[in-house]
Amino acid sequence: VRASALANRSEPATLGPKSRGVLVRVTHDVAAVFEALRDGREPPRAANRTPTWICAVPAPRALAGTRTLRVTDDVARILALLDGSRSIHELEARSPGFAAAIEQLARVGLVDTGAPTMDSARQKVSTS
Repeated sequence: VRASALANRSEPATLGPKSRGVLVRVTHDVAAVFEALRDGREPPRAANRTPTWICAVPAPRALAGTRTLRVTDDVARILALLDGSRSIHELEARSPGFAAAIEQLARVGLVDTGAPTMDSARQKVSTS
């Protein structure tokens, strides 16, 4: 619900890239929980398993709901850094290769590229 609400609110333009979704760290087998709920069974208890990062992202169309994607620890760390407060140039200067990672995440809909500064960075990344 929270991720869907993100798609419907208008926010001022940001300086730089921003994660489009809500990150959640879970220790449950989410697929098994939903299967049990759908079948009217008691959901399984959390096992001692490695936590999984899930990113709930508003779907592109207004009433289409939310996409839920499992992401790696590395992707979760990148998404957590993208709050729109730093330009792509600042992020790239601090961590070379960051612009290319952001470009990939934007292609799959996990990142809003923010201000037009991303366009110049995108050209730079695609020509290198």
